Amino acid sequence: MVGDEPAEIVEEFTYLGSILSNDGSILKDLMHRIAKASAVVGRLSAIWRKPSISRRTKMRIYNALVGSVLLYGAETWPATQSVISTVNIAQIKHLRRIEGLRWYNFVSNVNLLALTVQTPFSVQLTQRTLRWYGHLLRMPPDTPARTIFDFFPVLHGGKRPRGRPPTRWKDTTGAFLVMTNIQKDVHILARDRSKWRHHVASLSTPEAFSQEY
Repeated sequence: MVGDEPAEIVEEFTYLGSILSNDGSILKDLMHRIAKASAVVGRLSAIWRKPSISRRTKMRIYNALVGSVLLYGAETWPATQSVISTVNIAQIKHLRRIEGLRWYNFVSNVNLLALTVQTPFSVQLTQRTLRWYGHLLRMPPDTPARTIFDFFPVLHGGKRPRGRPPTRWKDTTGAFLVMTNIQKDVHILARDRSKWRHHVASLSTPEAFSQEY
């Protein structure tokens, strides 16, 4: 109920710039983010083509105006391998366009990231997720976000449907903790905000993300 009116049941709606689906899928929101980021890259074509603007300045513009658009709200995404691959591919396409590279230039993705001094979006997504996770663990148990995170449906009469369950945010966050070797005593570590930030900020590219994409 919203006031005296019954709330309309919909399959999806937009809230604070993000598209929320009733099944928890982020596919439509992800595609929407990529489309908006690509549109920004296109509108800034005149800047990318200017040789008088240094690569460093172009990358600062890219991170501020494009990366922030594409990764908006990424800390709450269930970051499956499909999502990780999709954001990495979008980043590489943007960087190749900015650098004026074509397929026949034979510049690998790894070399392109090194040339532009860019951190893969997959790593940035991991860092954003873990920063939010640390903040979540520091919340009091009775806060809404923490209550939802700790909720276990089976204890309240819930039943799991047949088939493989969808990948949850909690699942991918747990995988990030394993990959980055900070899963031990994570609740204790998260209490110290400065140490947690240091661990997250010092993350190197996880092995699973260092492959060619």
